[in-house]
Amino acid sequence: MVARTFLFAAHAALAMPHLAQVERQVMLNGHADGAVAFPAAVPVGGFDGSISVCGDNSDTFHPTTLAMSPDPPQRGQPLDVTVIGELDRRVEDGAYIKVVAKLGLVKLFQHANQGNLDLCEESGKIGKPCPIEAGHQEVYHTVDKFPRELPPGTYDVEARVFHGDGQQMSCVHVRFKL
Repeated sequence: MVARTFLFAAHAALAMPHLAQVERQVMLNGHADGAVAFPAAVPVGGFDGSISVCGDNSDTFHPTTLAMSPDPPQRGQPLDVTVIGELDRRVEDGAYIKVVAKLGLVKLFQHANQGNLDLCEESGKIGKPCPIEAGHQEVYHTVDKFPRELPPGTYDVEARVFHGDGQQMSCVHVRFKL
């Protein structure tokens, strides 16, 4: 799931826009042409890491691996994000992401209603423009430095990804302590 790349998110903390980017990268797609696999990629289902799936069988993206390394993230250190799975349905313009980020019980950031993140715009930033064809998907992304400015505490970030017609593609929950 940090230097303008994965999708955590927030306004309250100076570094939360960087977290928003990290979470985005976990939810994005693509084939890893020439990409290097990161260590510590952990299969979904029965793992002890910070990332969990919060969707259900009706989702159109079925992750087999969701991982970040190090887990938990470390301030000022690079963060590797790995996402692998199967996409049942083509992703087209209009797909969006809803994100809620909390520090403890305090909601730091929420993308909802008109404030949704445009999935195609975000995926285009990492060279994966829409349309995204159904099938096997892999994302390997490195965030140069996890923000040092984040205050200590337990962070909870939930990202729900939707097709333009509102059908849920996937849901990922990330919880970690700094």
